[in-house]
Amino acid sequence: MGVVDRIDADRYPRQSDYVGRPVRVCFRHDTSREFAGIVLRDDREDPWLMLILLSDGRVVRATECQWSAFGGVIAHDLRAFLELAPVYEWIRARAR
Repeated sequence: MGVVDRIDADRYPRQSDYVGRPVRVCFRHDTSREFAGIVLRDDREDPWLMLILLSDGRVVRATECQWSAFGGVIAHDLRAFLELAPVYEWIRARAR
């Protein structure tokens, strides 16, 4: 638990344009096993946190993985990514 100056019932850190966008994610630089994901949060000010929802349901911090933005989806992850489509639309609608 903790307290962050910029977060309370009425305030939240400014977010980047990446929020709600699809990304590809790998771990330990192993690009042979990539995951599709959606950026849930990307702070543009303190506490500088970025969270990514992976197609397998996990949520990871950007500091725990390597990620890049992309316009498509990874072929072997297409089905899992499509299952996240309602989440993607919900996040995009609230990021505006």
